[in-house]
Amino acid sequence: SKTVKPTATKYIMQLADIKLHICTYIQVKDNKPGIFRLKKVYARDPKSEIKVDRGRYTKDEHDEEIEKEELTDGFRYGTTFVPINKETLDDMKYQSEKCFSVIGFSDANM
Repeated sequence: SKTVKPTATKYIMQLADIKLHICTYIQVKDNKPGIFRLKKVYARDPKSEIKVDRGRYTKDEHDEEIEKEELTDGFRYGTTFVPINKETLDDMKYQSEKCFSVIGFSDANM
């Protein structure tokens, strides 16, 4: 197994009017493979040229090729596709400062 030195993530924890500087560490993290892992591939003839061909096709019975410019981002809402542009998606993202806030306490016997 590979040993990795843990790095701390610094936050400000707010408890009512008190602000405390704290550091957190990740105890367990999944090791997920990257999306684009490169693999070495050897051609039968070292002098031959290797060609990479990528394409986007429809999922229906026609299997028509789609250009990248024709694609749009969106979300599926039930069976309906809702298109969304990058500006709207950026506006919808939750933006806040990096912090922990303790809002209140509850009774442990509840």
